[in-house]
Amino acid sequence: MDRFPMHATAKYGYAQRFTMQHLGTDIMAPLGTPVVAVEPGIAWAAIDNKGGNVVYLDGESGVRYYYAHLASWTPLLVVTNDPKVKVNAGDELGYVGNTGNAATTETHLHFQQRRGSLVMDPFDDLMSVDPHRRGTRGSSVVPAAALLLALLLIATKGRLASGRT
Repeated sequence: MDRFPMHATAKYGYAQRFTMQHLGTDIMAPLGTPVVAVEPGIAWAAIDNKGGNVVYLDGESGVRYYYAHLASWTPLLVVTNDPKVKVNAGDELGYVGNTGNAATTETHLHFQQRRGSLVMDPFDDLMSVDPHRRGTRGSSVVPAAALLLALLLIATKGRLASGRT
């Protein structure tokens, strides 16, 4: 991650709250605040039930970023013949909102990162690139048994869950 997912001039705040039920960091910001690519890569817009209007960014580092609950996308992602667009760090991708399952909450960006099928707590990476260090350390609670099961399923390519050997 090369930069924070919002411009340095934006008004925002966030706290660490990474659990098995909430796999990401919510960055609270006013409706319409631009969100930007955190590193160069390939981005595309999508809609899903939980995240509403979302953007996926496959970063050059191999990390996939998920930007959720956007009010809308920038023209960069929707006015093109190719649904996947090459972006640079800092290119605007969309605007903070509360779509999807966040319709009754304050406007925010749900920010997630994953490497392969492993979802990673983005809090420390966000703090390292946040020019204002506005994050509040909280809890990153993933029970050990759940983590071990996830690693086992990855190692066996899901054969344990399906009963295949």
